[in-house]
This record gives sequence, C-alpha cells and structure tokens, in this order.
Amino acid sequence: MSTITSKAIADIVIAEVQAATDLDMYMRVFLKNHLKEPTKQTYIDALNEAVTYEFWTVLEEGEDGNRIAYDEKNKSFVLGMVNSDNQLEYLGHHGTFLETLGGM
Repeated sequence: MSTITSKAIADIVIAEVQAATDLDMYMRVFLKNHLKEPTKQTYIDALNEAVTYEFWTVLEEGEDGNRIAYDEKNKSFVLGMVNSDNQLEYLGHHGTFLETLGGM
C-alpha cells in the first residue's frame, strides 16, 4: 500500500524547482511542458525484465522518451525510458529530481 500521495510528490518536485536559482528559462519551459501529475506505474529492470518496480512518474519527455519517476521506498528519483517493446524501463537511481534531470 502506498504511503505517499501524488500531491506530496508533486510538492517535492515543485519545491526543488522553485529553489533552483540556476535553472535557465529554457529548462523552466521544458519542465512546464513535460512535468505531469505523478502517476504510479510499473517499470521493468533494464538488465532483468523479470524484475519490476512501482515508481511514480513525474516527467515524460514525449511519448517514447525519457522518464523521471519517484521511488517512495528510497525517497529518491529514478531515470527511466520507454523501450522498444513500449514498456517503461528503469535505468537507475540519481538522487534528487534535479540530479536526475541532469542525468537525462
């Protein structure tokens, strides 16, 4: 059972973005266009498709692009992508939302 709400995750992202004084206008527009209401989704492990994770997707870079999601168990953000089978694939933990964004 989930212990965090979609709103709580959105608040984490918004607070981090608002506190970031070094984000340029391009990045702020990018975020405005690609942030989404956090949605819990299943990701497969990039190295072992039999392993799955439940993460909250918070950013989608197009339909078949990169994803940033929140891992409520580790209280950190992860990088993902849509693979050639149209599945969400977990690529690794990166820490904060902005650190994960930098890993894209």
